[in-house]
Amino acid sequence: MEPSNNCWRFRRKCTNGPCRYIALISSVFVVFYMLYTIQPSAVQYSPGSPLLNQHGTVIKSVPSSPKFSPTMKLNNMTPTLLERLPFEMGVQPRQGNASKSEDGVDYNDKNHQSSKSGTSKGTSKLPDAIIIGIKKGGTRALLEFIRLHPDVRASGPETHYFDRYYDRGEEWYRKQMPPSLEGQVTLEKTPGYFVTEKAPERIYKMSKKVKLILVLRNPVTRAISDYVQTMSKGYKNLKDFEDLLFEANGRLSSEWGVIRIGLYAKHIRNWLKVFPLEQILFVNGENLIKNPHEELIRVQTFLGLDVVIDESYFYHNETKGFPCLKKKDGFDTSKCLGKTKGRKHPEIRPDILRKMYEFYEPWNKKFYKMIGTDFHWEDQFGTEHER
Repeated sequence: MEPSNNCWRFRRKCTNGPCRYIALISSVFVVFYMLYTIQPSAVQYSPGSPLLNQHGTVIKSVPSSPKFSPTMKLNNMTPTLLERLPFEMGVQPRQGNASKSEDGVDYNDKNHQSSKSGTSKGTSKLPDAIIIGIKKGGTRALLEFIRLHPDVRASGPETHYFDRYYDRGEEWYRKQMPPSLEGQVTLEKTPGYFVTEKAPERIYKMSKKVKLILVLRNPVTRAISDYVQTMSKGYKNLKDFEDLLFEANGRLSSEWGVIRIGLYAKHIRNWLKVFPLEQILFVNGENLIKNPHEELIRVQTFLGLDVVIDESYFYHNETKGFPCLKKKDGFDTSKCLGKTKGRKHPEIRPDILRKMYEFYEPWNKKFYKMIGTDFHWEDQFGTEHER
């Protein structure tokens, strides 16, 4: 159909002179307005319809099953997809569960949690047991090993509720725990609790029956390992270990945190004022590396669990000197501890090491007497355990 003369004259007129530029600018404005004001939340989705981003590009189709629920199988969806699912469908963007631990590890809880049903069904509850320490004692290794038990639900990140975030309240703390089913043990790990003066009373107030696990290590090697971790963080102008170790009068600096953590007798006193000795399990950190199955059997028994994790779960990594997990029963549990584990320790002069052993010896003996167990750390001087 031939356009009317008026329309034709209008178009011809607008293609000449200033009107041409006005029309062009108006068109560009309209295009940009359409692109950036139409939000994904304004789009109505139905089963079988494509999921679009804010520019109208298809991301992924929503399954067409009539029983489809947007909250189903979220682990199979990419974070990008989840971020674009509208809140009206009942789906929240994935926040992730990563956290920097005291072991200096970026931890992401996504592959190493078991449950009876194989899903995340259940409800979050306050922990039945807590790994309270010690830093650089082997707490991360123990958590990685025990979480393979089908009746254990363990939080990956360290919550630091009883030492840093106590003011957030118990309900906040409960929400940090993974969902668990009836009969499963909920476990949490924060090594900082052991040296926090108020932690014992705070934990007791939460639960009088909570079980406590303390992973211990020769305080001399623990101190060196702690310093090596600090070195790995790239601090500028960090003094040598020996320079930090001694005060101006030549005595060991017991106020240096690296050394103070190893005064186990001083710290355990606070815990034994509140909890009975039988409510605390003392795990041998050196044996956890050498014979992990022995310590894991003790932990499983202490938690009232059937012994599932045994010697068949482990093999020794000769390169790093640490145990690794095998593939077991058709499940891909094969895993070695992260690159932050097994760092090479600096060479410390024998006379310096001897002074450290002499400093810790009376504290160690007092600690042995308090807990009724002798770890014989003094016998490790000059052995491979110092590395």
